[in-house]
Amino acid sequence: MQELAPGGDLYSYLESHQAGCLPEVEAAVIIRQLLDAVEYLHQEGVAHRDIKPENVLMTSLRANGRVILTDFGQARKFDTSITPGSPAKSGRMHTSVGTANYQAPFVNIGLFQRTPSLTMMTER
Repeated sequence: MQELAPGGDLYSYLESHQAGCLPEVEAAVIIRQLLDAVEYLHQEGVAHRDIKPENVLMTSLRANGRVILTDFGQARKFDTSITPGSPAKSGRMHTSVGTANYQAPFVNIGLFQRTPSLTMMTER
């Protein structure tokens, strides 16, 4: 069972606005809700790994509606007891998943594997 989201996905919601732009205040409300959702997932030891506008559903077509993060097909549990810089590697994720167009450029060209400073940034 899934909650009804008549506003469609965030991508469609953005397209329905003039020039695909939202007022700054409305965008901030959406981003805040997404960050709260990611914070909750991370507290529970879950990495979503495919956050994109198509995976964010809108509960309303009106401004300041609630958003729902969906599509956990690429999600993975991680060990929350492993701290950054610890010698244990069991908590690290070494596979590249998600939608390539929404990944950071250095992930797409494989720089994160060759550059130690970028590796440390991506593992935190």
